[in-house]
Amino acid sequence: MGYPQFIPTSYQAYAVDFDDDGRRDLWENPVDAIGSVANYFAEHRWQPGADIYHQASGPAVLPIELMQELSFNQTSPPEVSVAELEAHGFEPRKQLDDNLLVVPLALEYADGQTQYRFGEYNFYVITRYNHSHLYAMAIAELVEAIAELNKDET
Repeated sequence: MGYPQFIPTSYQAYAVDFDDDGRRDLWENPVDAIGSVANYFAEHRWQPGADIYHQASGPAVLPIELMQELSFNQTSPPEVSVAELEAHGFEPRKQLDDNLLVVPLALEYADGQTQYRFGEYNFYVITRYNHSHLYAMAIAELVEAIAELNKDET
């Protein structure tokens, strides 16, 4: 429904009158639409300031059995530890707590390359809004690009 494409139950549960005009208008009022998506994220326990994902490295080709064993590309809460992934040859590109639970991601690109990411809880929250891990990754990368543009302007 409207800009955020809420289903009716999401509209009932999360739509807000963000500009205080007396209506929850997700069709013609982008302020209410943006506020409603923010409310959706807040209700799903978005963690302000927390990371969405981390870049990682791993094998050139990921064995299907390992993808299934470690629940790669799932839209479930983070449940695989960084240490467990490291034990299978994956490495975060920056130091992370071994006990940090993540969603392991294997992203296949058109050129045949596979890139790895470790999704944190905020990544999972995005997948509550849209269950595709590819959608969540696109949103995370868009957020980074906007932040970079804003940084360049200051």
